[in-house]
Amino acid sequence: MQQISIAGGTVAASLVWDEAAWRGELRGRQVSLPRLQQVLAHTGVQLPVSGLQGDVAPRVQVEGNPQGVTTADWELDFRGSGFSDEVVGLFAEMLDGTWKGRLQLGAGEVQGSQQLKLTRGALLTPWFYLDPEGKSVTLNSRFRYDPGAGRLAIEGLRYQHANHLDLSASGLLQLTPGINPIEFQLSTRPADPGVLFDAYLAPVLGDDLFQQLELKGQVSAGLKLDPEPALEIRLQDVALTTGAGGSHTLQGVAGELFWAAGRMAAPSTLSWQAGRLFSWLELGPARLSLRLNEHGMELLQPARLPLLDGALQVDELMLEQGEGGPRVAFQGHLEPISMTLLSQALGWPSLSGQLSGMIPGVSYKDGVLSVNGIILIRLFGGTLLIRNLRLEEITGPLPVLMADVQMKGLDLEALTRTFSFGKITGKLDGEVDGLRLEGWRPVAFDARFGTPADDDSRHRISQKAVDNISNLGGSGISGALSRSFLRMFEEFGYDRLGISCRLRNGICEMDGIEPATRGYYLVKGGGIPRIDIVGFNRSTDWELLVTKLRQIAQGSGPVIE
Repeated sequence: MQQISIAGGTVAASLVWDEAAWRGELRGRQVSLPRLQQVLAHTGVQLPVSGLQGDVAPRVQVEGNPQGVTTADWELDFRGSGFSDEVVGLFAEMLDGTWKGRLQLGAGEVQGSQQLKLTRGALLTPWFYLDPEGKSVTLNSRFRYDPGAGRLAIEGLRYQHANHLDLSASGLLQLTPGINPIEFQLSTRPADPGVLFDAYLAPVLGDDLFQQLELKGQVSAGLKLDPEPALEIRLQDVALTTGAGGSHTLQGVAGELFWAAGRMAAPSTLSWQAGRLFSWLELGPARLSLRLNEHGMELLQPARLPLLDGALQVDELMLEQGEGGPRVAFQGHLEPISMTLLSQALGWPSLSGQLSGMIPGVSYKDGVLSVNGIILIRLFGGTLLIRNLRLEEITGPLPVLMADVQMKGLDLEALTRTFSFGKITGKLDGEVDGLRLEGWRPVAFDARFGTPADDDSRHRISQKAVDNISNLGGSGISGALSRSFLRMFEEFGYDRLGISCRLRNGICEMDGIEPATRGYYLVKGGGIPRIDIVGFNRSTDWELLVTKLRQIAQGSGPVIE
């Protein structure tokens, strides 16, 4: 065997032949890939990758007869190897492993098998990341190639990464004039989606939403090309958590998802046992029947999604990816939800009554959820109309909500009873323009509330409500000298009442329904007995105002001095 030096290493070769057969062998040691690339470049051979690193030890045995090659066996050990292809986005470094295989040529066909084993290193692609993490990765396959037809048949392909992924595939490829699949089948054994995501996908997904994603359970998949792709995914007892501090969760997720390009896929199902959104909105068990396609998805049957003690009834839902971004078609309504449960979940003062309403179209793009139209909510015997609703940074540490709200015909008796405010009868209208919540806390708005001009209902206000309104406005009661006399009455009549607040930088700029001699009217008296309440404070700390409201809601109202 003759030995020569090449590319920093050594290569030994031998050739034995006779009239009937011949046999050649090549063995190399510590052949430097960077130097080998330079040698090949001098001969005019350009490799499809650049930045080669590491060294290889090739071993090749070739046998044949006077007509040509009949068999070829090879084994290539590589150590500390790496390469890059910036056009495609492939990068590899410090790869250790072995690639070996066998070819048999004859009868116009090439047959063979190969095994690639990777024990160390990292491979980064635009689609996935690969690191053995101390557990070897192997890729085995058998193949047949028909040079005349230009077709490659792959059989028994199996990818194995211990405790990560076990994948099997087979297929038929047309290699000329280009590489095109004629048919292809791929399937995986059940695997932990969290392990798969962390090992293969998380390193190539830069969005914060994905960095906060945690998965558990079992997932398996199948892919067919004939030649259009069709995909199926099966989920079993999957748990999903994402958002800052795990604010969004789904538990007990199961289903069969079918997707196809160019044709109608089979109906898909998706269900879950429980969940939570925004750390406070509890979800009950639900099941969806869906149709998935290459452009999006649609709901095949109306679905009921339990929320707290109510539900979101979804009559129509379609998601479609268009040229201008995602488009959403939605129709549904909110079944009554207990305001007590909702206020407890939000950390608000305990409210009574129920929340229900209609919800129009919704769109989501670039992390912003927008409602296209007006949300109608029925509450406290009246209606709330919400316009220009936007949610930004939904999954981030500081979600932002913006909206304009209009209230019509709210029943003051139900509203004040809910807040333990003291009894007030009559109706209430209001507007909250430019509402902005950050982390679900108000930071800005222009709010006005007052008696509707056409309200002909009975207007009465209790002594407790008088005290609480007076405290909110830092007010005095007109006719203070006769205040002890007024204490004899449980209720008073009023003509109109109202309050406004402009919140900026933590300060609430307050006003009432009309100017008074030394302030503004919060309540303008009417009937017998009557009382006027005048507010004096024009500016008050928002947190202090909220504290006062909490005290009122807890039944620990202030004493007016």
